Amino acid sequence: MSLECGCDDGEGFVELDVDDMSRAPNTIICRECGHLIEPGADYYRVRSWKFGDWIPDSVTPWIDDGDEIEIGIREVCETCGDLAINLLERGFCWYFGQLRNDINTLHQLETRQ
Repeated sequence: MSLECGCDDGEGFVELDVDDMSRAPNTIICRECGHLIEPGADYYRVRSWKFGDWIPDSVTPWIDDGDEIEIGIREVCETCGDLAINLLERGFCWYFGQLRNDINTLHQLETRQ
């Protein structure tokens, strides 16, 4: 089970802004589910971050341990983005490729109560 709270594992995190939707200029593949986002369809832009490690002889000495480094923007379809927003708003972490399993686990936990 990958459903986690806190996201303090040091691996990194994602930012998903409800207002950061765009229209696909061409066909894009959703990073989460792998389905095609057709031209003109709405999609979310998800910013991915990781935490820097300080390496004494590094080529980039200005990156200190714990600095947030943007590693890219990923595109996800509107359906996956909406699911991810619901998961994140409840305080859970989101790792690419695990969203539907996490939503299913959350649903099972909530129906038991």
